[in-house]
Amino acid sequence: MTTTTRTYVAITLDQARFLPETRLLRAPLRGFAPSPDLSGPDLEEAEFQAAQLAAKDAIARQVPVLVAALEISASIAKSVHGSAEAQEARELTGVGAVLIEEDVAFSRVAALHLADDTLEGETLDATAPGPLELSWYDTTEIHHVAQLLTDANN
Repeated sequence: MTTTTRTYVAITLDQARFLPETRLLRAPLRGFAPSPDLSGPDLEEAEFQAAQLAAKDAIARQVPVLVAALEISASIAKSVHGSAEAQEARELTGVGAVLIEEDVAFSRVAALHLADDTLEGETLDATAPGPLELSWYDTTEIHHVAQLLTDANN
């Protein structure tokens, strides 16, 4: 039996535009995933934190905040240990950075999350306190999401 994990990855506008055609998110992908030993409310909170970290990763890369929630085999989400600070954050939140070195099929994208402020044209700050407001979109709405981002960036 294959264990799956929900992994949150910031994707670019170009990736969103071409995903329906290519049916793939091309590797490598950097994301954030809850610790595999979490369950129940702890898992829900960790997934929320993972989505927030992916959103802040997009801000740091200066791309619109669009996060794909991936349902992938845990074996392809390789933990990135990083700094002592990253290790401490993983222990406190149950969330860690992962590297995905295999292409991910569009069918493994469970949902999309778009920062509300991105559509308002506001500049977001990855160091701002508090969570970002992320709106949920079904994957069938990917063309609509790409158009929203295109309109917001013109």
